[in-house]
Amino acid sequence: MIGPYDLTDEAYSWGEAWYAKHNTNARSPAMASGRYGGYLARKQTHMHKLAMVLAAARGSSLIITKDILVEADAILTDAERSMIRVFESMGVVDEAKHVAELVNYVKAYKWITADELYRHCYNTMSERDFKQALRIAIQGELLEVEKRGPKNGVRPKHRTIN
Repeated sequence: MIGPYDLTDEAYSWGEAWYAKHNTNARSPAMASGRYGGYLARKQTHMHKLAMVLAAARGSSLIITKDILVEADAILTDAERSMIRVFESMGVVDEAKHVAELVNYVKAYKWITADELYRHCYNTMSERDFKQALRIAIQGELLEVEKRGPKNGVRPKHRTIN
């Protein structure tokens, strides 16, 4: 297939209404953070490119219908609910990354001494950063100290919902 894609009149009208609504600055709660600004500025482009892929998958016509645009928008909107996972580590301070790293190891091991935990983390954080992250994780009730025999270790904090 060669050549530009064209929108049907109905698709063009729907797209104009979509664009006006999209630019009212009313964001869904999933997209409330400012970190999504770049994505939201390009969403119309993503939608049109996805519509081209959908149209190509359905046949050799270089025409995008309203139904195809609606489907492309629905796919993107559905993906936005999971987008936080993509953006979670962008702009996160090292301290938060270190805490998350420790918590992940402790969850995997269920219980681990601080010395054993540091052996897993020494290549990704300094001893000072490790100690600070461990303190924050305990104070933040993500981890809790538990004594087993003569050794102290940490385990994931089991939270109760009131």
